[in-house]
Amino acid sequence: AVAMDADGNFVVSWTAENRDDRDNDVIARRFDNDGDALGDSFVVNSQTSGGQDSSAIAMNAAGQFVITWEGSGQDGDRDGIFAQVYDAAGNPVGDEIAVNDITAGDQNTPVVGIDSSGNFVIAWETQQFVRGEAIETEIGPISVASLESDIFVRRFDSTGTPIDDSFVVNAAPDNHHKA
Repeated sequence: AVAMDADGNFVVSWTAENRDDRDNDVIARRFDNDGDALGDSFVVNSQTSGGQDSSAIAMNAAGQFVITWEGSGQDGDRDGIFAQVYDAAGNPVGDEIAVNDITAGDQNTPVVGIDSSGNFVIAWETQQFVRGEAIETEIGPISVASLESDIFVRRFDSTGTPIDDSFVVNAAPDNHHKA
């Protein structure tokens, strides 16, 4: 993922697999408008167990940025969405943020946007298997399950404090929606 500020400075993030006997990490590096590195690459996630991947970045005109990603097994169920806020100099603002406040099922495919004040919003897909009624087959009754998903969003202020709870944005229930 990549994002750029008004002066052409940019930050890039990616997934590094199995670094230093760890599971996947989200790594990032900052660059100036000439493409020269502004320091070394750095690990974004503070959680080191489970896979961390599928990052997205948003950067405002002043250079403040937010990186969000999927984290495996740390939200109490399966995959969750996490984020880290950075100031224009690339310093973390606060701790890693648990974005999703509903933890049932998988939370996938985060995207993020940031405004000029550093407030940001993250959207993601939530997937859950829903058991249906049993149907009769040649081998006997089986329970049918369907995969349902919704798109959730949650808004945060510039320090990473939630402004409100997450909410569903898709209008059509009982369908499969992808972020």
